[in-house]
Amino acid sequence: MRAKPEFAIGGTYSGLYLFKLNEKLKLAAVQKIDGFNESSRFFEEDQKGNIWVGQFYKGLYQLELSEALTEASVKKVTAEDGAPIDEQIILSKIDNELYLATRKGLYQIDQTTDRIVKPSQFSKTLESSSSICWCKTTKKYPCDCREHGGLFQASRSNNYIFVPLLVSIAPILINDLLNVSVNTDDVGAFQCQ
Repeated sequence: MRAKPEFAIGGTYSGLYLFKLNEKLKLAAVQKIDGFNESSRFFEEDQKGNIWVGQFYKGLYQLELSEALTEASVKKVTAEDGAPIDEQIILSKIDNELYLATRKGLYQIDQTTDRIVKPSQFSKTLESSSSICWCKTTKKYPCDCREHGGLFQASRSNNYIFVPLLVSIAPILINDLLNVSVNTDDVGAFQCQ
């Protein structure tokens, strides 16, 4: 957690759990965070300390945690907030920005207003896409697994170049069970599973 680095949050099928580093520097379970019971596979902390959960089948949620981090005040993000759809959302953090991959394209969470907006970065390459599977690696190479597929390779901080794949990998992916692995450090090869 940004404000309390001795704590961490884990996502489960029944919500979020709070963990704390113990004296042996190992995570110890504290408790389930009360107030939110949705499956929380995709979640990220924003710059203000709020937690965003992208639940693939039920939509996007914004959680404001109590001071003790044990309870959540929950807001379901809707079309009024700029959400393009309320299902099939994949949430990712890239360069400290929050992105949503949806069937209607790629969107970004404006962390100053908590509104959903079209991102300036990536959007020119992705604007013609009708369906997106968005992945990222620990090296921040997000992978766009559309009909043509490819990846955005970091050329420098906050700047990416789209590198298309020779074959489409989208038909072999399970849309909400994506994983990207870096195979070699020197060439940045990846594998979408």
